[in-house]
Amino acid sequence: MVKRMGQITANILEQIRFKRLGQIRVKRLGQIRVNILGQIRVNILGQIRVEGLGQIRANRLGQIRVNRLGHIRVKRLGQIRVKRLTQIRVKRLTQIRVKRLGQIRVTISDLNSFYPILKLGCTQATREIEHVDFQHGRNVEENRDNVTM
Repeated sequence: MVKRMGQITANILEQIRFKRLGQIRVKRLGQIRVNILGQIRVNILGQIRVEGLGQIRANRLGQIRVNRLGHIRVKRLGQIRVKRLTQIRVKRLTQIRVKRLGQIRVTISDLNSFYPILKLGCTQATREIEHVDFQHGRNVEENRDNVTM
C-alpha cells in the first residue's frame, strides 16, 4: 500500500510507481512523468501497450485514454476520471492502486470531501469504490443524472 500522498501504484502486468510526482519507470515500456500540476506525459510515441487493457495514449494536454475498458482522463490539478460502467473522479493527492485488470482501489486522502466514504472503512470502501461518485460523495445510483458519462 502506498502511504505517501500523491503517489499512485499500478500493478497490471508490470509495476508502475509514482514517486514524489517525479519519474515513473516501466520496464520495456519507457517512462511516465508527472509534473506539478498532476499531468501525466507518456514517452515513446505517447503509447503504452498493456495486454488486456488495450492501448494507453497521452496527448500533449496530459490526457490518457484507455481503450476497451473505457477512458482514463488526467487533467490539471491531478484530477483523474475513470469511465467504465460508472465514472470515478479522483482529486489530487488521492492514492490509486490497480491490482488486476479492471480493478481500481482508491485510498482517500481528502478527509473533508470524502469523510462519508471513509466511514465505510478501508476494505468496505474498496469494494464499494465503483459505485461512488467522488464529485458528490454519494452513491452513483442515486446521482446518475449528475454523472458525466
